[in-house]
Amino acid sequence: MHYVDELRASARSLMHWSDLPFFSGERSCFEQVCEQLQEQIGVLPQAGSTFEALRRCSPQQVRVVLLGQDPYPTPQHATGLAFSVPRETCPLPPTLRNISEEMRCDLGCNLKHGDLTSWTTQGVLLLNRSLTIPSSIGRGENPKIGWDHLINDVFCRLRQQRYAENIFWVFWGEKSWELIPSGLDECQRLKRYHPNYNSPLNSDSPRAFFGSKPFSKINSFLEERGSQPIEWQVPAPDNGVRPSYLT
Repeated sequence: MHYVDELRASARSLMHWSDLPFFSGERSCFEQVCEQLQEQIGVLPQAGSTFEALRRCSPQQVRVVLLGQDPYPTPQHATGLAFSVPRETCPLPPTLRNISEEMRCDLGCNLKHGDLTSWTTQGVLLLNRSLTIPSSIGRGENPKIGWDHLINDVFCRLRQQRYAENIFWVFWGEKSWELIPSGLDECQRLKRYHPNYNSPLNSDSPRAFFGSKPFSKINSFLEERGSQPIEWQVPAPDNGVRPSYLT
């Protein structure tokens, strides 16, 4: 099956999101995205995983929105969940190593591996601004093909919900900042540079990733509203062996 055909089939399985305007009509934004994807080579992630973030979280389940930039540009890393990689990935990509280090400084614990699916089961929507990336391009060169329309529709749906004021929003990376919904309360969001952005020029910036303590801030927000905190520490590997990237 061609990538685009498989992507269409995957979209039809999105029970809770399939009625978004992005997917509606013969000349929908989704169909326009599909036309552009037909011209790209080696698209990542696999078509069946492209909507993984939406498939794992219905609108009613979302408690935290975490928006990144692009999928990982390597087949063994791209999973359809922003920042997440397969559990057996070793070493971790630099982005996740930095997230793990910030978690250590914030909460006193590291990621035991890079599979973040346990976050999604607690209502963390792990989205990227662009759901696909051609594997043949370099960092920062992902062409805009219309995924922004889907992200905006998702955000509109979430903000229309009865308990929208209880959702915390995180935007990691300058590309993600462009999609911050207007009117979003400052106490309800966190806007920082991408975890892999290590320029010394920005280490003291109020937008720096390191030192932002995102995990404790999110949990404080949730607890203040009577919601359970997120268990950020991912379950240990099945074999109980401490991964080499943490030694």
